[in-house]
Amino acid sequence: MTEAKPGRIRRNNIFVIFDMSGTLFEIGSGSPLPGAMELVREMHDSGIRIAVSTSMSAHEASALLSGKGVADCFDAIVGEHHHPTVEGRLKIALASFTSRKTNLPIPNREVFVIDDRASRVEPVVKMGFKFIGVCTGESTRSDFERGPYKPFAVFDDLWNTSKVIDTVLSTRTHYSLKKTRVPA
Repeated sequence: MTEAKPGRIRRNNIFVIFDMSGTLFEIGSGSPLPGAMELVREMHDSGIRIAVSTSMSAHEASALLSGKGVADCFDAIVGEHHHPTVEGRLKIALASFTSRKTNLPIPNREVFVIDDRASRVEPVVKMGFKFIGVCTGESTRSDFERGPYKPFAVFDDLWNTSKVIDTVLSTRTHYSLKKTRVPA
């Protein structure tokens, strides 16, 4: 992976783990959701470290992301064969962010999980991560708001998740993500 350019955020400031189906891609399809690949590329180019945790095989996910030209943006592509549970896959994805030089642990509060399933809010929040729900797949806004564990934020589309990331970044540095809106 390339290091962030001078004046940009450092790669170890924030970490994002995406779900694949319903979050980056339409459910049951190899079609990316509007703006998804552009958002992944922009986060990567901005120095944000990203991974994907998916219930499909890592090989299938890698091939799908390669076909869209963004596989190189991910620090890790963690599939179901790595671990059968969401929690296990998130732990493996988190481990991919640990610096191999310093082996420093990543503070859980620095990790954002972006997913379309309300059923995953509880395990993510219990792990100490920030859950950002997107209403692009299985769950609606009311599904996310119904449970005892609340997401950090919920958006109707994936592109608006950058607002949360941008807000977090702006409290730490003078940097922010570009504001280019990808046409639907």
